Amino acid sequence: MEMTNEEIVRDYNAAANKSKQIKVLADLNCVSSGEIRAVLARAGVPGVKMPERIRPRKTVSTSSEAGQKAPAAAPEQAAPFWQHMENILNALPEKLPPEAEPIVQNLLQTLFAEYLSHRLEGRVRDEP
Repeated sequence: MEMTNEEIVRDYNAAANKSKQIKVLADLNCVSSGEIRAVLARAGVPGVKMPERIRPRKTVSTSSEAGQKAPAAAPEQAAPFWQHMENILNALPEKLPPEAEPIVQNLLQTLFAEYLSHRLEGRVRDEP
């Protein structure tokens, strides 16, 4: 998992839609929703029962529905990045409120810029 148990509990408790938040947390941490429920149950979160069994997470395709694929030559860390991006996009409602659109766009641009900075490790030139 990428988040600590405390971060998972805090994010879950702060969420307006608890059932959707379990899926979002599972996607962000690359684990099954059963594993997130287990973390929440062990932490004593009200209303969350310990799952009877935890199924392993299904492998997520790195290609989007529009046919775009993650770069083939990208290193191993590229696949999880594209999975995270797809998970974020899939978790968004079909129609965002107008005031949320620039926030989401800025978030995605920042994530992508950080990924490129890390991926290229200073190979980007300042000049065109």
